[in-house]
Amino acid sequence: MKTLSKCLMLAVMLVTIPMMSISCNQSSDKKNIDNESKFTVNKVNDKEAVSPDTDKKKTKEYLVQRVSNIYKDVCNLYNAAQDDPNFDEKLSEKDFDSLYCSEEWNDLLKKVNKYDEENNPDDIGFFDFDYWIMGQDFQDMSFHDVKVLSMNDNEATVSLTLVNLSDIKLKLNMVYERGDWYIDNFENLSMEFELKNSMQEYIKN
Repeated sequence: MKTLSKCLMLAVMLVTIPMMSISCNQSSDKKNIDNESKFTVNKVNDKEAVSPDTDKKKTKEYLVQRVSNIYKDVCNLYNAAQDDPNFDEKLSEKDFDSLYCSEEWNDLLKKVNKYDEENNPDDIGFFDFDYWIMGQDFQDMSFHDVKVLSMNDNEATVSLTLVNLSDIKLKLNMVYERGDWYIDNFENLSMEFELKNSMQEYIKN
């Protein structure tokens, strides 16, 4: 009887140990699956956080909206300021160049202003008009017909009609930097001049 009991106990142990092993493995596998799922979810969320979706900004539709928003802001400020005695102060606070122009444009603008300070302190200097409104005076400003003429990942050309006392055809060179599109050059097609090359030539003299 004792021998039989020992045999039964041994048989029970031999069956129980593999079952415990299987149970442990299943528990371990479940933990690994749960961890993998958590890792996958976190990985997706991290990717979305680190890499914002820029594809929509590389479309013609977005670029038209971007330029429209820029000139809407310009026209709104100038129209609201027609009878405002503090207009100059508000305009300097707005600083359209910093907001909407490329880094290269702003660097060139600083060089032109510095050149005028050093060489033409008593004269008007390079800018004898406001290129944001393409004139010295303004009244009831608006714009229309914003169109993308050409576009790739980092550069584009956009045309529009700016209305300031008369219709002015503009062409803007745009560059993609700092996560958005910025104006890199202004070309007045109605009066046949552009600014960036003219500025570069000006500071060479």
